[in-house]
Amino acid sequence: MDALEPSKYLLHRLKQAVRQQGFAYSINSRSSLESEETRAILAWESIPKGKNISQHEAKNLINFFGFSVNLLKKDSYGIEDLGLPDAARQYDWMTMLRGIAPDEREYLRSCMRNGEKFSDKPRITISTIHQSKGGEADNLVLLTDMGKLSWENLGGDEENRVWYVALTRAKENLYLIQPKGLRYFSI
Repeated sequence: MDALEPSKYLLHRLKQAVRQQGFAYSINSRSSLESEETRAILAWESIPKGKNISQHEAKNLINFFGFSVNLLKKDSYGIEDLGLPDAARQYDWMTMLRGIAPDEREYLRSCMRNGEKFSDKPRITISTIHQSKGGEADNLVLLTDMGKLSWENLGGDEENRVWYVALTRAKENLYLIQPKGLRYFSI
């Protein structure tokens, strides 16, 4: 599903709404789940299963422990190489990775509850109608609020064409969101 807004300043509102619901998204071609935090979670989840992690993964992981670990130089690391007791295998990532910011912890936990996979491409893309350049999506949510520049250019052929393209790029469903402000495209 794509969510389009005509102005960049409105993207933050969409991003927050999607995060509050616990869904993965991409914005500016970057997935919300491509982060050092998610890589640390994946590394931690492999350790209790007896798998070793790389030096890069180990360094990233210990950044989120909340305590200091002296890491010896090796090719791969198991739980004992991280200076942790074997009993640490029973702890989940929420317990071990205290260095992840609380709002990010909640977002990632919500994503996991919703079945989002850290390795999958997000189903939701957030962009402006100008950034989307006429690509298609099965489902499309279109906010009709406009920024100042778009509002000032409203009525011109180019701005009307941009809105036409935005309105016609949904393959299956188009959802129009009522404007919250005084500047909006009237459909």
